[in-house]
Amino acid sequence: MSDGSWRSSLPARFAWPGLVLLLAGCAQPQTPPPALHPAPTAAPSALSAPAASGQPADAPADNSYCYVCHINFQSESLTQAHAKAGVGCEQCHGLSDAHSADEDGLTAPDRMFPADRIHGFCMECHPARDLEPVADHASVLGAGSAPRPSCTSCHGEHRLSVRTRRWNKETGELIWRPGGPDMDRPAHSAPAPAGQEG
Repeated sequence: MSDGSWRSSLPARFAWPGLVLLLAGCAQPQTPPPALHPAPTAAPSALSAPAASGQPADAPADNSYCYVCHINFQSESLTQAHAKAGVGCEQCHGLSDAHSADEDGLTAPDRMFPADRIHGFCMECHPARDLEPVADHASVLGAGSAPRPSCTSCHGEHRLSVRTRRWNKETGELIWRPGGPDMDRPAHSAPAPAGQEG
């Protein structure tokens, strides 16, 4: 080999191994980044809710993602009791990623419950046979046409005391919001129109 020939073959000698390494790297399976929330695996039930959330049965639910905006629920008794049992916000309200990502608060959570549906939803995890022996549940479990109180009438304060948005809880449609930039206004300066409270 003459002095000039080894220099001209130098790029070719390193190009093939480099190409092989490049192609080998492209063939490796790509791991997606971890999700913000684990995907729901099943509807919650009294026995399976912690497992359905992907958490060990003795682990409390991690509601920190929701508490960023809904800090008032961190100390609310209903939320605390469920979190200790491993049942987090998303088991009842869905992942609600679009709601969480909407800084203007115009997107509803994935699931909301009109007052007349709270009882039925709670009963999915807390069946009547478990509640019958508990004092003061007769009015909730009783048959008849009289309006029954909902579970949240007695358990916790699981509602927002100040609302800046209201949605139709059946459809998720935005039905009320105050006008103007909300962040520039004191918290209690924009009451809901009559009939839109709660």
